[in-house]
Amino acid sequence: RIHSDSWGSDSVYYRLYFGESAYVASSQEVDAYATDYLDFLPMFAVGNEGPSDTTYGMPANAKNALAIGATLSPDSSAVYSFDDSGRYCDESCASQSGARFSFLPQLTGEYGAEGLGVYALDIGGPEAAHWAHLSGEIRAISADTWLSEPASGDHAFAAAVAIAADPYDACSALSNDVSGKVVIVTEEGSCYEADKTRRVVAAGGVAIVMVSSSYTNYWYFPSYYKGTFEYEGEEYDSMGFAPNGAYYGTPFTVPADDSEYYGEFSVSIPVLGIPLKDGQLLEAIVKDKPATTLSARLMDTTDTDSPRHENMAVFSSGGPTFDGRVKPDLVAPGDFIDSAYLTDSGNMCAAVKMSGTSMATPLASGSMALLRQYFTDGFYPTGTKTSGNELTPSAALLRAVAINGARSLKGFDQFGNPLDPPPSSRQGWGRLNLASSVRLVDDGVNNAAADTPSNMIAVDAWSGGKTTDLHHNTELEATGDERGYCLDVYGSTEELRVTLVYTDPETDTAGDGSLVNNLDLYLYHLETHDTERQLYPVGNMAAQSVNNVERAIWSAPTTGLYFAKVHAKSIAGSGNQSFALAITGQVTLQEGLHTIDSCSPSPPPPPPSP
Repeated sequence: RIHSDSWGSDSVYYRLYFGESAYVASSQEVDAYATDYLDFLPMFAVGNEGPSDTTYGMPANAKNALAIGATLSPDSSAVYSFDDSGRYCDESCASQSGARFSFLPQLTGEYGAEGLGVYALDIGGPEAAHWAHLSGEIRAISADTWLSEPASGDHAFAAAVAIAADPYDACSALSNDVSGKVVIVTEEGSCYEADKTRRVVAAGGVAIVMVSSSYTNYWYFPSYYKGTFEYEGEEYDSMGFAPNGAYYGTPFTVPADDSEYYGEFSVSIPVLGIPLKDGQLLEAIVKDKPATTLSARLMDTTDTDSPRHENMAVFSSGGPTFDGRVKPDLVAPGDFIDSAYLTDSGNMCAAVKMSGTSMATPLASGSMALLRQYFTDGFYPTGTKTSGNELTPSAALLRAVAINGARSLKGFDQFGNPLDPPPSSRQGWGRLNLASSVRLVDDGVNNAAADTPSNMIAVDAWSGGKTTDLHHNTELEATGDERGYCLDVYGSTEELRVTLVYTDPETDTAGDGSLVNNLDLYLYHLETHDTERQLYPVGNMAAQSVNNVERAIWSAPTTGLYFAKVHAKSIAGSGNQSFALAITGQVTLQEGLHTIDSCSPSPPPPPPSP
């Protein structure tokens, strides 16, 4: 029931040459088969065309495929620093087969950019503990010296209260008090970035976090351009190895003086650029809790060089898909992996080191086979093999459990390119880690490890193959249907993680692979009998409508009652919609309580009569 596939076609040909979706017949067929056989898990190597975004392969872009990217392994060579000038690829370098560059040195060598560095943003304030899983994971690139040149020589800054500019584009006088604060500003707007920074400085801001205006930014490097070719009377860009075509895609932005000032009005406060999705989340966090602070520290690639599996292989392809979905889904070691091959004589087998997402995928497939066996052998829910607890999981449940426990990479890619935190266009939902995904109490498992869950709750709304009922598991039948789960969190040491995955029906071959049915995940903390706080989606963020995977993480949860809800925003396809949930932490499920009202704490007793 687990299908490991290390083959596919490059989606970029469709996007660049034909302007068409890469959701082709093979992608549609994978989704169709997975919909017909809900316990079938297709796994595909995402491709080896990285590090540029939107280089994923087909049919790894299928909605129901588990697409696998590659990290480094213990046998990989060292990780280059993000400012290693030797990673600049000039015209001579670019003419060589398989030539690659590092993003920041390429900007320096191609455009003369100066002062660029990679920084980590730390989240502080009254809810710092709840954002521990994200703090330090959001990476930023510092501004060119023409825009900002702090006296300290770098763009690190101490913790200060963060605030979103009003107006958010800072293209007119700010209406809110930003004095002494870190100001979050969007790149968008009708004014130059130099005007935005000067306006914030004039209002007393002490640092600027500038949010990209696009989920993917495309950079043109003339020396790397391969020229054009003609096909059927039309002229097309020739394909380079990385990036594919004339542009390099990345979620990161680099604040720069895009005006006619030529650095004349460079400011002296730190200015950092971050990806759009990370900026949207930070904006929601600081609006939800205005006392939230941000600080920034300069990163050192050597700090994350070991263990090597915390870094991406530079060749691993990236997403997002044509319609914006996260790909790859997970990453696993795929560089310098022991593999088998036939000797020259053809009748002897030997071992060889090989690299590629085709190496990462079988490794991940073996892990998923073990995860399936966890359920079929009766390890769920006790963590010990128990007769009578055997069940057959859906593919959606396997995906949910694996993605729920996946860990964010701490490093870079091998060439020193920064990684955005999950969900990411390079690392997907993170590195596959079964020990952080399921409950295990057998000898040999370090149950005291910080990322090993005390409990795992599985919900599988699939009607076939089970011998036990996995908790209020009825499918969703129509738009507006909901399924709710009352959670009792009894400890704050472990993160509370909740992940929703569902197998979505195939779309038209000529379509873009977007969702047919749209399910949304919500997570609430029931603070009192009549007060609930929505933890996911965060603050004013809207529920996403692109992925058939959603994950909520809340670090150091306050003990008490929480409520997870699956809401059918749209059921457009024929038939019911199944889904799966994976929940981990110091948490138990309160059976039979399926609404917020029934799950909420009891009201306090009335005061005694006088």
